[in-house]
Amino acid sequence: MKLVTNGNKGFTLIELMITMVVASIIMTGIYAIYDAQSTARRNQQIVVDMMQNLRAGIYYMEREIRVAGFDPMQTANAGFTVAGASDVQFTLDDDQDGSIDTAAGANERIRYTLAGTTLQRQNGNGAFDDLANNIDALQFYYFNEAGTQTANLNAIATVQIAMVARGSSGESGYTNDRNYNVTLIDGTTAQVLATPNDNIRREMLTTAIRCRNL
Repeated sequence: MKLVTNGNKGFTLIELMITMVVASIIMTGIYAIYDAQSTARRNQQIVVDMMQNLRAGIYYMEREIRVAGFDPMQTANAGFTVAGASDVQFTLDDDQDGSIDTAAGANERIRYTLAGTTLQRQNGNGAFDDLANNIDALQFYYFNEAGTQTANLNAIATVQIAMVARGSSGESGYTNDRNYNVTLIDGTTAQVLATPNDNIRREMLTTAIRCRNL
C-alpha cells in the first residue's frame, strides 16, 4: 500500500528557532512601548495630583484671607493675630454681632499652618483639618498699604502665599535640581525651597491676596 502526501512540509528546527527569536524581539518592543506609556501616564497623574493639592489649598486660603478683619460693627477688633512664615491666623465678625466667637465651627477665627508636609486649617478652637498633603513648603509674606513687607499685625493689607507640593513618589532617571524662588510684590526675590537634588517632581503656586477689610 502506497501512502499519498499533499506535498506540504513541516517547519525545520532552524525555522522554529528563527521564528521564536523574531517573536521575542517583537514582544520585547511591545513591552518597552507599554512600559514607557505606563510610566508617562503615572508621572502625569503625579503632576495632576500635585496641582490639585496646590489649587485646593490656595483656593481655601485665598477665599478666607481676603475677608480677614471683616468687622462691620467696628467693635470686634478683627484682624490678624498670628503672622508667621508658615503659620497665619486671623479673625472676622462673620455673624456681624460685634464680637469674635472662637468656638469650633463659628468661622470667626481661622488658622492655616503647615504641619510636616500637611496643610492644615483650624476653625476657632476646634481640631485641625487636613486640606492638602505632600506639601514641601508654605511661605506667607505680609505687606502694608504701601507695599512694603511688615511684621506689624495691624498694618497688614496684603498677604502673598507661595506653596510647593511634591510628588507622591520618585521618578527614575529624573533629577530635581530646581531652586524654588518667588518674586514678591515689592520686587524682591525670596527662596521658598532650596534645590532638593532628588528624583521627586515638585510644583509651586503663588498668589497675592488683598485684604478687603484692612
